[in-house]
Amino acid sequence: MSPEQIARYRTKAATAAAAWQEVLGEAPTRVALILAMAVADLETGLGNIKGRNWGSVHKRTLSEAESSILLGHGIFPTGNDVLATARGLLAPTQAPDELLIIDRSPVGPYFVWIWSFRSDFDAAKKFLEILIKRRATVRAIIDSASPTALSAAMYATHYFEGTSKDPRENIRAYAGRIQACAERIESALLGWPPPPPGAGGGVAGVGTWSAPAPERRSGVGWWLAGIAALGVGMVLLGRRA
Repeated sequence: MSPEQIARYRTKAATAAAAWQEVLGEAPTRVALILAMAVADLETGLGNIKGRNWGSVHKRTLSEAESSILLGHGIFPTGNDVLATARGLLAPTQAPDELLIIDRSPVGPYFVWIWSFRSDFDAAKKFLEILIKRRATVRAIIDSASPTALSAAMYATHYFEGTSKDPRENIRAYAGRIQACAERIESALLGWPPPPPGAGGGVAGVGTWSAPAPERRSGVGWWLAGIAALGVGMVLLGRRA
């Protein structure tokens, strides 16, 4: 991993920790933060899309009028070129806080509006609200979940649908992607943020994410130290829905 990639993950972690504190009223554990970031990473590269959406969080389905416009022009959700055309046709009905994308389900691809944001912090807040705050079963396990357990909880609460008609395959495939992203993020965050004075060696890594051990919730001061070090302290001032 390049120094630039490591720096990017650490900046995203600082933003996610600050958003977690605001949305959930507490500091995240290291395991929870990495797992949540892994979901956002596999979905949208932690907001690396137009509109900064962190988790491909849906805002609304197409209206009947919008669907009629696309059908009238023979537009179906088949690829990026078609998506660009659809966005142009629906520009008059688009709100400032939404973006048209193509998503996929077991019955095939479809157009849907996702939330669009002006900042990573706002995008992270909405993502954490949807993934953690509104999903009690996810919040209950996120501090020590394996990728498979997290994937199963997300699937059961309709955060994602997958493309297979077999729920077990959808959970397995999504869990594998969570694990790959989590391992990459964990590697980038090794030694960051530095532990507070008197904390010894800090929180241990979670290795291969097979079954991370429960940990005590880290104090907000620890995360704020990392946030301040990266110069982003000012950020503190349905399906996927």
